[in-house]
Order: sequence, then structure tokens, then C-alpha cells
Amino acid sequence: VFVEFFLGYNEPACTRVHNNAGSGCHIRQSVHLNFDRDDEEEVLFIFVKNQKVMGTQLLGRAEITSEKLAEMVRSAPRDGVRWSAEFFKEPISLMPRGKLWLTAAPLDEEQGESLFDELTTC
Repeated sequence: VFVEFFLGYNEPACTRVHNNAGSGCHIRQSVHLNFDRDDEEEVLFIFVKNQKVMGTQLLGRAEITSEKLAEMVRSAPRDGVRWSAEFFKEPISLMPRGKLWLTAAPLDEEQGESLFDELTTC
């Protein structure tokens, strides 16, 4: 199982593949994406996939609007995000099934970072 993210002009970002993950897998990884808050057309596409020997199988997908993503960034704690349930409030429903817990936060741009920390549970 792995998660793939598409946002605007960013290259697709993926988590690593978790072998034999099963239906209750936990993936704790950060993905960094550039996000333009002024672009109201931008949508974050999230795909949870199963890696096969030849190709992949889509397990679930979700879309997060620019408005929702901007709200997630605005409401992020200023002292940083940690791998704790308090930072991952409500799950995002995947279609056709499943849930994903995700948070977005600005990173320190002086270090050359852009945006987006995530934790997913599928």
C-alpha cells in the first residue's frame, strides 16, 4: 500500500510502499508540496493504491479543495506538527471506501522547505 499526492504544478509525491499492509495500515510520512493559497482552482488529489508486481490497484481516492487546504494550513499549530492524534482532527473519507487522516502546515521557508506534513491511516 502507498499514497500518491497530486497538487498543481508539483511533481507527484508518493509515500514508500508498505508491503503486506492489510486493511488497517498506518503510514507515517511527510510529503512536501508547494501550495499557492491564491490559486482557487488548485485541488489536492490523493490516491491510496496497492502495489502489484505489474502496476497498481486503486483502493481509494479523495480530493481536497484549495479552500479546505488553506484552512488546514491556517489552523495548524505555530510550534509545528507532531505525530499525535490531537493534530489529526477529522478523517477524510476516501471513495469508494476508507478513511485518511491528514494535516497540512507551513514549513520554515528559510530552510528551503515549502509545505505539507501528512499522516495517513488507511
